[in-house]
Amino acid sequence: MKENNKVSAASHLLVGSGKSSRLSAMRNKAQQPKNRVELDGNKTRQPIIAGLNQQQTVALQKTSITIDERMTQMMSSYPAGKKKTFFKLKFGVNAEKIKVMAIKDIFILLNLDSAKIQHFRLIENLDLNGKTVESDEA
Repeated sequence: MKENNKVSAASHLLVGSGKSSRLSAMRNKAQQPKNRVELDGNKTRQPIIAGLNQQQTVALQKTSITIDERMTQMMSSYPAGKKKTFFKLKFGVNAEKIKVMAIKDIFILLNLDSAKIQHFRLIENLDLNGKTVESDEA
């Protein structure tokens, strides 16, 4: 009998999911960062320059997605406040500087397989925006 009193006493504290504006605001706020991260990723990406043929454009888009996934995977393994520092220590390059490197250099640095990208030869000397990069090997 005492157990029933405890259940009924606690039940008046429970609020239905549709009756609390505070709870719905908290739920909406918890869902927003997922969408915000996807939007931020699209905003920071510069558009691919015009003048590339269809094969180059498709290959460049696939390459960009592959590189972003690899960097996200690697950065997630580092501690929260030290991601950029650890990345620079491991690879000798800032994460932002990778975006302006030649794609073939990025693939070598991040140990990615270029065979997965169709028409890789067409874009290997371009950066992620489609601009030609000067070779440092000369």
